[in-house]
Amino acid sequence: MNRWAVRILGILIVIAFLLLMLNLQKQLLTLQKERQGTTTTTSTSH
Repeated sequence: MNRWAVRILGILIVIAFLLLMLNLQKQLLTLQKERQGTTTTTSTSH
């Protein structure tokens, strides 16, 4: 494989991973907001 192909593929993987992490963080924040009234077991300090 070409060096540029490897670099571009790596950058795409990193970007996809970051987007996936951001989506998971948004889902976790929404779940915490929904569960804030009932359970306060997972108290994560920001």
